[in-house]
Amino acid sequence: MKKRTTFYTSPIGLALLSFFLLFLTQPSPAALAQPGKITIVDYYADWCGPCRQIAPMLQRLARSDHAIALRRINIVSFNSAIARRANIHSIPLILIYDRNGRLVGKVDGANPNQVMNYVALAKKRG
Repeated sequence: MKKRTTFYTSPIGLALLSFFLLFLTQPSPAALAQPGKITIVDYYADWCGPCRQIAPMLQRLARSDHAIALRRINIVSFNSAIARRANIHSIPLILIYDRNGRLVGKVDGANPNQVMNYVALAKKRG
């Protein structure tokens, strides 16, 4: 008797199912915003020099200002599900959300002044 293979038990079906489960369970950038706080979402990779350069500044900012929440997400590589879901093509990529979860600004690269400008704008929005 021949064993019956269904789509979900075939190697291709299992691979597709795994991909879709991983893809669907990754949070969207806006879902990472912490309600009531200004949220900085930092997409980085351990191997990225500019990412390592700006990380201490972001961490100091979050520690010194309790109105700021920092979310750091290691994309590992540009081929990862996280990078594809967030449509990341360069890092560091830093997104700043206001207290209501609305995107205030997007910073491509290690630009501390631009981050500070968007944080100040987020604070003005209330």
